[in-house]
Amino acid sequence: MLVMLLVPLAAMSQLKEFTLNLRAGTVVSRTHANGEFYRLLGEWYESTPHVDYKAGAYVSLHADMGFTSMWHLETGLDFAQMGYKPYCEDYSETRDDRLNVYYLQLPVMASCHVDLGRDVSLNLKAGPYLGLGLSGRFESVYYVPGMAISVDAFGTTQYDDRGYETEVRGGLSRFDAGLTFGLELEVRRFTVGANYLLGLVDNYRDSNVLHEFRPETRNRAFTVAVGYNFKVK
Repeated sequence: MLVMLLVPLAAMSQLKEFTLNLRAGTVVSRTHANGEFYRLLGEWYESTPHVDYKAGAYVSLHADMGFTSMWHLETGLDFAQMGYKPYCEDYSETRDDRLNVYYLQLPVMASCHVDLGRDVSLNLKAGPYLGLGLSGRFESVYYVPGMAISVDAFGTTQYDDRGYETEVRGGLSRFDAGLTFGLELEVRRFTVGANYLLGLVDNYRDSNVLHEFRPETRNRAFTVAVGYNFKVK
């Protein structure tokens, strides 16, 4: 136990700089979908829909560890309100669908700080991330007769012995992972930046007993945020 405590303390002693970064902004997300058949709220359509972007809230708290004046390691927790708005010709005139999902993400990024002078730097970041879906809903609004349906976005749809649905779920997996890339301008302790999230995990887990087709979906997101750095060391 003592060794486990001493190792991170020894690593901290080698740091040239240590800051906590608090950021808030907007995330614009969608999904990258492939598949001839696409399933939404228990129904299958013989065309992959066009997927529109959806805006949501973004908040993060990161630890920035500077080993040199240029090279840093950054990690922390991100809270992102993601989702998308599918559009399919099969039902576009009768209903409006959308997905709202709340993710907790853990990025680990290498960061290159380019000094521009007068307490100004340009920070380039890249690295992997892990994501966990906290909650989410698939929502569908029918124009006629004005009915709305909402189901849990996570989990798979359940069927009885005859193939009829007994419980409809959105079909998404809670796990997500991929790569994230960022560009940030830092002026003294204030920051403004943008990140791109490239999901690599197919997070659609549902199936249908009557069809062998299923889509592949991967998260895509673009984040713009402002922040403030609290210097610890």
